[in-house]
Amino acid sequence: MKKFMMTVLLGAALSAQPILAQPKTYQVDGTHSRVGFSVTHLQLSEVEGRFGEYEGTIKWDAEKPAKSKIEFTVKADSVDTDNDRRDGHLKSPDFFDTAKYPTLTFETTSVEPLSGDKYALTGDLTMHGVTKRVTLPATIRGPVDAMGNGKMSLGFSTSFKVNRIDYGVGAGWKGGSDKVVGHDVFVSIKGEAHQSQ
Repeated sequence: MKKFMMTVLLGAALSAQPILAQPKTYQVDGTHSRVGFSVTHLQLSEVEGRFGEYEGTIKWDAEKPAKSKIEFTVKADSVDTDNDRRDGHLKSPDFFDTAKYPTLTFETTSVEPLSGDKYALTGDLTMHGVTKRVTLPATIRGPVDAMGNGKMSLGFSTSFKVNRIDYGVGAGWKGGSDKVVGHDVFVSIKGEAHQSQ
């Protein structure tokens, strides 16, 4: 009887321990997201574009965001600047060389909480076969059950500048000059991600 009571008490003690929340996995929703960019042209104006095909996975730990993980992949040949001739040139070996380097990727190595819904995402950005460690500012909101169906969702956004020459994109075209196409490319990524079933 004494042994039985000890077993019951031990079981009760264990059941009383807090259950640590596990990170949840969210998939980027392409319908409600956008990957855009802008770059100067002839040092006079801005050309805007976007990538139409991409996917991302966010393993988000709401209790301990620093333990979270984010991966994002963009298909280079989905570049779209509303001009077929220009898009073809961007896909060529002069710039992205999409036949040889079909994707652009970002994978976090750390997620640093700042204040509120602001974070610093440090990770590896790979483009045109070159990988560099970068830190990106990000806003991540949620998770929330916005639809009331028990499926949680996140909102995310980041804006940052990247020097295309650092990644060899267009480094040989026109001698790498910025007089036609600027070196600095301003990138904006924002949207939603929904919990995987």
